[in-house]
Amino acid sequence: LFKEYLPYVEFFEEDLPWRYTPVATTDADFRPWMTLIAVKEDEVSFHVNSSGTKLATLQIGSEERYGEIFPNAKLLFNVAHVQIDSAVEVTRENVNDLLDENPDCGISRILCTSILEENSSYVALLIPTYELGRLAGLDLPVDDVRLGKCAWENLLANQNQRPDGLTFPVYFNWKFRTSIVKADFKTLASRLFFTGEKEYADDYDQTYQNAILASVNNESGMTTYFQPMATGCFKVYCNSD
Repeated sequence: LFKEYLPYVEFFEEDLPWRYTPVATTDADFRPWMTLIAVKEDEVSFHVNSSGTKLATLQIGSEERYGEIFPNAKLLFNVAHVQIDSAVEVTRENVNDLLDENPDCGISRILCTSILEENSSYVALLIPTYELGRLAGLDLPVDDVRLGKCAWENLLANQNQRPDGLTFPVYFNWKFRTSIVKADFKTLASRLFFTGEKEYADDYDQTYQNAILASVNNESGMTTYFQPMATGCFKVYCNSD
């Protein structure tokens, strides 16, 4: 679903996705030290270990599903990038000067390549890319681990041979849900059309009267940015500041 539209996480620090990568930039295993994956809500459980580290344990029932969640390690080099918003052309020679002049013009971004189904709830997990980071987060020995070793194998059967192979430290996580239709917001907006059917006008009028006007403060004219959804809730209005 939506292979051209991917979940992602952004960072203010432009170098953060690569800052703690344990190998040199010239190494064949050089890649971002964090990876973003997405699993269904019933495929993950969370707990905190004795060191206070948040851990996610995955429940994956098949090789096919495992392959849908985890990207091939050889492709990880391509899932992170930096975006520079500048009026001048960005080159290798001027990028650092542009960031020094305006640190806010750049961000870094990590994409999630996990395959998603429509109308489904997911949990996005930012996890270590390297086995060193995974084992360290689990308080397991790392002395004999190769620096560039990926935190997951290409096959589920091989991953299960690792100690706590489906448990990962979690740097950040959030929930999201895919839409019921295979389209992004721009595509859906382009499908809007004009009609003379009164049912549509009635719906618009009811929304305007019951939702939009009802959310306006009669005295100040300010609108609410919080709509009450349960007993005991109250409206909080914007102010002129």
